[in-house]
Amino acid sequence: LSPSIEFGVPLLAIHLLWVNLITDSLPAFALGTEEPEPDVMDESPRPKKESFFAHGMALEIFLEGAMIGLLTLSAYMIGHFASPATDLGQTMAFVTLSTAQLFHTFNVKSEHSILNKKLFKNKYLLGAFVIGLGLQAIGHAVGAWATAFGMIYIVGILSKTFLIFMDKGKNEDFKDWFSMFKGKRGL
Repeated sequence: LSPSIEFGVPLLAIHLLWVNLITDSLPAFALGTEEPEPDVMDESPRPKKESFFAHGMALEIFLEGAMIGLLTLSAYMIGHFASPATDLGQTMAFVTLSTAQLFHTFNVKSEHSILNKKLFKNKYLLGAFVIGLGLQAIGHAVGAWATAFGMIYIVGILSKTFLIFMDKGKNEDFKDWFSMFKGKRGL
């Protein structure tokens, strides 16, 4: 169905590998060092045969996964249909998915609200988050990495955007803005 509506491929295999190795693994190890909830001993023991998905866990996993998936597909569609001759859609989908995964780590660290004083208590989780974002930024800022990952060289995008918004006398529409991507990949 995808080729018939010219939808393209939202993510490449190397993007999924990156998400699994960098934005999932590092935070997962860090979550293993999380201190237990203070009220964990107040809970009654769970039955031996109780499913992992009991107590609404299946619905929670589905809703959170659907939200990240829809955000990623939306980012892809915006980029792909704005500039179909380029990798802008794939770049936007990859950035959205990998960044959402890193932020989602804070959501799964506790069953309670993340808006509490313990949000930044786990230094390993913060380190994994910063390393993940840093590697993401390097991957988009270094032309060779951007090319290897099939992405658009983001520094070029940011500098062009900055120049457009700083030059108030120029009235460029988004078609002109997206024209800078035509046929460009990496350096």
